[in-house]
Amino acid sequence: MFVSMPEFHFPVPAPLAIPGAFYARAMTWSSSAAWFVLTLRYPEVQGSQTCLLAWDTDVADVIASGGGQLESLLFVAPKSTGKRCGWSTTQIAEVWEAIDPDDEGCRRILMVSEDGQEYSGFFMEAATGLQRKKLIARTRSARRRAKPERSALWGGRDSGSAGD
Repeated sequence: MFVSMPEFHFPVPAPLAIPGAFYARAMTWSSSAAWFVLTLRYPEVQGSQTCLLAWDTDVADVIASGGGQLESLLFVAPKSTGKRCGWSTTQIAEVWEAIDPDDEGCRRILMVSEDGQEYSGFFMEAATGLQRKKLIARTRSARRRAKPERSALWGGRDSGSAGD
């Protein structure tokens, strides 16, 4: 969880503040689990919003309910090298609802990095045994890569299209 102390409180004037929000100049992270930096783009207002989130299910829920398009997502995970502790970041291209055949009653979120690696769980470790169920979102760069190629041989149509 993200934690802040009263001495880091930043007084935002009421007309500019979101009602009930707490503004802080500094936050700490209270666990050694992965956390997320999510940016959603809102084309209709030519703006974006970036959120820091603690759980993978929160990431999925914010994307699904936010009304914006997934612009970028990275997870920040603990990384230890010998006696040195630190963090590593991984850029995510896709977020999926997933099924764990060994535990079908538990909600699972699967994240696919830009290089195709699959991650899941509290520490965003390499996913094993999960099955993709429903695509929640792709980043804009991943959507561009996923578009089918057009070919002059097919009159500018996708080779798999029925021509309608």
